[in-house]
Amino acid sequence: MVTVHADFPSSLRFIVFGGLPVNSSFEPDNTTLDEGTSNNYFFVMNTGRIFTYHSNARFSGKNHNEIAIFHPGVYDLKLELVKEDNGRTYVKIY
Repeated sequence: MVTVHADFPSSLRFIVFGGLPVNSSFEPDNTTLDEGTSNNYFFVMNTGRIFTYHSNARFSGKNHNEIAIFHPGVYDLKLELVKEDNGRTYVKIY
């Protein structure tokens, strides 16, 4: 496990690890992890601008079945590499 200090600016509306935007610039109301999009992350600025990225790593929240969502503020994020029973590896972010 690794801890990363992050300071998300007030100009950020939210950031999601483990998914793609589905409600335009609104925060996802469904936090269930989708295997097909778990290797993506995106952030939405207060202006509504969306930045989307693709990764070789799969992401999840502390609960492996959910995406990770963060809002503006200071965090000491824990990143944990886990291997599930299905053989897939994920970076849990919480």
